[in-house]
Amino acid sequence: MHKTIPFLRVALSLLLLSLLLAACLPSESAPTAAPSGTPVAGVADGLLRDQAQVQQVDIFLLESFPVQVRVQVSGVLPDACTSIETISSERQDTTFLITLTSVRPADAACAAVETPFTESVPLDVVGLPAGVYLVAANGVRSSFQFQVDNVASAASPAPPSDTIGSGPSPVDATPAVAAAASDLARQLGLEAGAIDVVSAEPMTWPDGCLGLALPGEACLQAITPGFRVAVQADGRTYFYRSDESGQILRQEVSPVAPDLTPAPACSNRAEFVRDVTVRDNTRIQPGEAFTKTWRLRNAGTCTWTTAYALVFDSGDQLSGPDVAVFPAAVPPGRTVDLSASMIAPLQKGLYKGLWKLRSADGQTFGIGPRSQAFWVLITVPVTVTPTPASSGASIRGQAWHDLCTPAAHGAPAPTTPPPGCVVAADGSFIADGIFAPGEPHIAGMEVSLGQGPCPAAALRTTIADAAGFYSFDNLDAGVYCVFIDTLSPHNLPIFIPGAWTYPPGGIGEQSVSVGAAAVVEGVDFGWDYQFAP
Repeated sequence: MHKTIPFLRVALSLLLLSLLLAACLPSESAPTAAPSGTPVAGVADGLLRDQAQVQQVDIFLLESFPVQVRVQVSGVLPDACTSIETISSERQDTTFLITLTSVRPADAACAAVETPFTESVPLDVVGLPAGVYLVAANGVRSSFQFQVDNVASAASPAPPSDTIGSGPSPVDATPAVAAAASDLARQLGLEAGAIDVVSAEPMTWPDGCLGLALPGEACLQAITPGFRVAVQADGRTYFYRSDESGQILRQEVSPVAPDLTPAPACSNRAEFVRDVTVRDNTRIQPGEAFTKTWRLRNAGTCTWTTAYALVFDSGDQLSGPDVAVFPAAVPPGRTVDLSASMIAPLQKGLYKGLWKLRSADGQTFGIGPRSQAFWVLITVPVTVTPTPASSGASIRGQAWHDLCTPAAHGAPAPTTPPPGCVVAADGSFIADGIFAPGEPHIAGMEVSLGQGPCPAAALRTTIADAAGFYSFDNLDAGVYCVFIDTLSPHNLPIFIPGAWTYPPGGIGEQSVSVGAAAVVEGVDFGWDYQFAP
């Protein structure tokens, strides 16, 4: 049994006390100035403008160097008449300020039905030094960290060690200890003072995930100094890993003594949490594309791996997929957001589609002990008649999984590129960007079309069919930008992690010129998944 370290417990208690006192005392600091260009709520030109209500900020780091950062901002609009008008982003020192402005007709009468929205905002991070950066979108905050300077010419970080070792560290362990105690208190529903600190050992972790990456998780490959903290509650000891600042925190899973008796089979059960998008009876215009997202909790004892899937069960499929893959593994007790892209019918009516989950062994299951289906329920308010196809121009293409065959497990690394591979800038092998017979297509991804040469804002989007082919038809003659945003809410679970191999340059966009009534084919995209051949 470890002994409690008194000075760490005292330090933690003082830290928590100071935070409580600070919260009770009036602040004398000057208010933070609003970023330049921040709109002021009010009415002008018959339009009512205000800051949009943001609920969640998620940050994604694209696997590249320099690293690319994209912020996904989610929230709700107060009614169907309100939309996002402008999105601005600026950096002040180590803080990125994102402002989303909503707009609606001032005199419009609309039902007060909240409408979810999700916006993707890229950040200009090239050239930033190593450190922690704060992102604030209309007051909702999150953060990310660069372990090394984010510049292409910077020296490569030291290679990660295969083992987790300890080493001397002059850094104060108080932030790491406070973070671990606060997390355990939250988990167990206890006061922070009920958590005893056993030890805080300086450590050197092999990556940005502190050596505890989840299945399929992309971690920053850089040595990360920090601490291994042991905390105790109700006679049980829990171990945490942290970086030096306490901002990156992961809990270790306690080892279980070997049991020679056969383990009982785990159970699959889901619990409905809420509709993230498209609540019941949402009005969708005829032919409008939308994404339905459910938030579910793993209420069983089996871990939902990426071999699990969201599957259509019965009712109105609304042009949705038969199967949608899980974005990541979901341990028991955790929640996951599952999405399916759909299209509203052209006929007026009420439409309901039932969906379930499918386990890795092919068994379907649903909500609660009776395994009931969950659903999407929409209302199409009017009927529209499709307009006859015009003789405009078309742009067509496909996306495929560009294969790079690795060496056999345990075999020495080849000295020449294996079949389908070329040498990358870092000396490793990557797929060659050439579509070869037998290479699989990527189905169901979202492709965007913009006016003018790349880069351009999306004017139209389309969903590739089951064979991975897409088409933009009825176009006027001109120059267009065809691109695939791998970090969009629709594409993120399909593509990440990986990298573009075609077109060259790893951008995922192409400028295309079309003449009147011309058909331009072969505007293709090749993608090399990180953890696939």
